Amino acid sequence: MKKVPKFKTVLHVSLDSFFTSVEQAISPHLRGQAIVVEGNSDSSKVVASANYQARQLGVSTYMTITEAYRHAPEAVYLNASHGHYKNFSQEFFRILSRFSNNIEPVALDEAYLDISDFAERWISPEKIAYQIKSVLHHELEMTASVGIASNKICAKIASQINKPNGLVYVPWGQEKRFLNTISIAKLPTVGRRTTQILKKTGIKTIGDLAGLSPLILMNYFGANGRWLWQLANGIDHRPVNAPGQRKSITRSINLPFSTLDRDHLKANLHTLLENACTKLNAEYLLTRTISLKIYYEDESLSMRQTTLLEPTISMVTLFSMAETLLNDLMLNNHMIKSLSVQLTKFQQKPHTENIFSTSLFKLSQIQSSLATLKKRFGFSMTAANQTSLSH
Repeated sequence: MKKVPKFKTVLHVSLDSFFTSVEQAISPHLRGQAIVVEGNSDSSKVVASANYQARQLGVSTYMTITEAYRHAPEAVYLNASHGHYKNFSQEFFRILSRFSNNIEPVALDEAYLDISDFAERWISPEKIAYQIKSVLHHELEMTASVGIASNKICAKIASQINKPNGLVYVPWGQEKRFLNTISIAKLPTVGRRTTQILKKTGIKTIGDLAGLSPLILMNYFGANGRWLWQLANGIDHRPVNAPGQRKSITRSINLPFSTLDRDHLKANLHTLLENACTKLNAEYLLTRTISLKIYYEDESLSMRQTTLLEPTISMVTLFSMAETLLNDLMLNNHMIKSLSVQLTKFQQKPHTENIFSTSLFKLSQIQSSLATLKKRFGFSMTAANQTSLSH
């Protein structure tokens, strides 16, 4: 009997306007109204999330609340309900687990699912997607947008082009054709500034970008140029990695305001690394490679990484590496709006007795480490107040 070839089928599921949808689910009287969820920054309140009604009035994420109010004084302004968001996110992933054992969380409200086994049994991917959307609407009272494709990049873009409550299916073998007419602004890693530069040269769609030589893109974007060319051509071999299949630890922060203040950036960078190292320690891992990704005020992106000869979990070592990467990325003097730190190339650490079990000893070690960092790098330990994580 001839064996049926195995096709990879990936779903990207994204809840629509998650924070505001949670607020409406717990307070049904808010349905149909423009809603803005507020977030705190060091100096003012900013928009953490705005639903589609508020966006139509001109409100956008990271806008100050004062500016948002000028656009939409009639909107309902709410403080973030972080506890509720976490609970709804847990339910979201419990629902997804009914449909696949291979789920890769991307954010509280977003995930990839590998449903290749269903496809092998000739169960329609669209049917599964509709079932997921139906259960989410029935149990969480939320809508979701779903993209279906043979790889992550196409599934991701497919889920975004028909929001809210959309479903887009990219048939196998049609990836490049699907991407051909879509604006390059929809391609991940292409920010606003890069989009403007490319459009001036006549590159307006992903198809236009795909038609360029990889060497040309590498001349402009370095090593990321080939990756960009592959994505534009619908080529993406990345697997869907469940949390147990640890490949990286990422910690990110969206700054409350764009800045070139080195002390402020270093303080936030330290907070991200401290959080990442806590995760490393909890999973008994050492790391060899650290990457730093920066989004500038114009939404363009730059990234640098460095690799050690020996794996480590030392905050002092990792911060020293991260600071060097930050200095390199700041040479262009562009205002920075977000930071993202990623640790990769892990090695398992032996499970030994935890010598920090004595609280006084642990406290003294923490105080000693902080003192060393402050003395060595000379910055104020301003706490960052907004971080997001990827598993």
